[in-house]
Amino acid sequence: MQIVIFFVLMFLSIAYFSHEVYCRYRYTRLGKPEDRNSNPRLRWIRFFKSVFFQKKINKYPLLGLFHGFIMWGFVILLLSTIDMAGLGLFQTGIPFFTNNVGYLFIRDAFIFLVLVGIFGFLIRRLFFRPDWLHNSFKAYAILLLIFIIVLSELLYYTFLATLEETYISATPWLVLSFSKLITFNNNTSIYMLIEMSWWVHFLTIFFFFYIIPRTKHLHFVFAPFNVYWSSLKPLGSIKTIDLDQQNQQCFCLKSFEDFSQKQLFDAFSCVLCGRCHGFCPSERSGERLKPKKINGRLRTQMEQDGPKLLKTHSQRADIKVNKENQVSLQNKMVGGMFHHDFIWSCTTCGSCNEVCPISIDHLGKLIDMRRAIVSEKKDVSTEIKQVFSGVEKHGNPLGKVRGQHDETSWIKALGIPTLAQNPDAKYLFYIGCQATFDKSSQKSVISFAKILQIAGIDFAVLSDKEWCCGENVRRMGNEILFQKTVNKNIAYWAQLGIKKIITACPHCFNTFKNEYPQFGGHYEVIPHSVFLADLWRQGKLKSSQRRQPTKITYHDPCYLGRYNQVYQEQREMLSNIPGLSFVEMPRAREDSFCCGAGGGRFWTRKNDKNPISIYRVREAQATEAERVITSCPYCYTIFMERMDDTDFGKKMITQDIAELVESYL
Repeated sequence: MQIVIFFVLMFLSIAYFSHEVYCRYRYTRLGKPEDRNSNPRLRWIRFFKSVFFQKKINKYPLLGLFHGFIMWGFVILLLSTIDMAGLGLFQTGIPFFTNNVGYLFIRDAFIFLVLVGIFGFLIRRLFFRPDWLHNSFKAYAILLLIFIIVLSELLYYTFLATLEETYISATPWLVLSFSKLITFNNNTSIYMLIEMSWWVHFLTIFFFFYIIPRTKHLHFVFAPFNVYWSSLKPLGSIKTIDLDQQNQQCFCLKSFEDFSQKQLFDAFSCVLCGRCHGFCPSERSGERLKPKKINGRLRTQMEQDGPKLLKTHSQRADIKVNKENQVSLQNKMVGGMFHHDFIWSCTTCGSCNEVCPISIDHLGKLIDMRRAIVSEKKDVSTEIKQVFSGVEKHGNPLGKVRGQHDETSWIKALGIPTLAQNPDAKYLFYIGCQATFDKSSQKSVISFAKILQIAGIDFAVLSDKEWCCGENVRRMGNEILFQKTVNKNIAYWAQLGIKKIITACPHCFNTFKNEYPQFGGHYEVIPHSVFLADLWRQGKLKSSQRRQPTKITYHDPCYLGRYNQVYQEQREMLSNIPGLSFVEMPRAREDSFCCGAGGGRFWTRKNDKNPISIYRVREAQATEAERVITSCPYCYTIFMERMDDTDFGKKMITQDIAELVESYL
């Protein structure tokens, strides 16, 4: 009878689990198809790094150990669970394993390590919980269930070892230690305890099968596949829309099936850990954006409307039912489930994508939502419309007519040739919109141009022929205008024979490096900070003046650091300039906190009262440095504005890295 009950319960639990998982997988297949199987070798390498070696989780060593203990414990103890089933049902375990000293030692070791991991997570939640990690009954319930599964297994083998007739000569250390604590010799009681611990173990496992599909622990199933199918493109490369397809002229998001299959798969893979919350500058500064809720809401939507949509896709579906379902599914995404403030709060800094241990793409979903808003031409703010109009008509987000604002006078004053005057120049120095028209930001490109002249670099500029790279309009959702801008630039630059580009703006750098190739624009692109560092390392730049010791700190621009992993070159140069004392901010390199200007928010900052920059400037002030150095005109302008606030505390000098270097030559 025991055998029958066991197999009935096992069949029901596994059948239910499989059905629920398969249904959710089918919901993801309702999304738009996407090829995520290219370059399997690179995908498997990433898979092993992220899943088996837990690359991102191990960034926090203690947390990584706890998670690794439990994850690998489940894998190793699977054999032990099968062995338990055989012993309990048929009085025989797995051949070569039941009495194998090596395996029994490993089994005991992982029982112990899983228990350590459980208590480690429990202590963390109770006493050392980061503010982005939310406590919930489900989280504690899952820890309790894992504890019961492992403890019942330990007790089963412990009670088994106390029976003389079934005593295993190879009884391992943990079981043996626990068996010595059993002081009574009543075999009937011990048999009863063996039976009880056996049933507790398997009933808990069967219950686990029931709750997994309805909790965040569904990531046990979905997350490994999600890592394998994650994008192989750089973080700074946004998905391109084929505008030649007629149905792509409107990027509508009226139901979850308008997202891609991978974007929907993300939702069921999410473990709700909250890391994306903890590193999101918008969420940290009290704005409406909550990255974790993107996947949570999508999952809720799929579980709610997935069955209806599956019916509408069925050939047997009744037309009347289809219409009723379609009405209930309309207008639930942009502006409904995701409020406009939620969508436009994103700075596209990429922190959420960077820290996610299972490679969820939050950023891509937000960009697609912006595309939907812009495409439908509803609820687009005046500031955003002005940016689009300025780029389309005048080639810059400010909407200024080139040649009428004295923006190129410094080029003539320094005697810098244009490409028309020096068509064979080795490098194009692409200045960028902000540094072209903003007098404060212009200081950095003037300094950099002087340094290039000192180093004898053969370069030229486009001057008033320079057109916006299109980065801002793409991040703000206007894909059509972006592609028009890109194609215009590529065609013009092909006539000029441009091959190598130096940029003073990380946003331009990322766009030319990672996005222009999608349209046939292949260039060697170098950020000005890296070019400076190379000149310094080659000995072409030398400090010729003695200065008082100056303490500085460096802010990593998101589009240079997180997007393109450019961290070390600037630091090596700054550390080697005589008289400079370099100190890091607590959040630096890949953990750098955004200035708040990305994603087009630089152009809406006057009205949205962007609080993100306040946090970053205060972090810079906390280092007690005299100067904050950056390599981005947007970061530079934001910091300058905040430093000028009368109630903002200690003033710091804000400088672009080129300004600093030039002042020491």
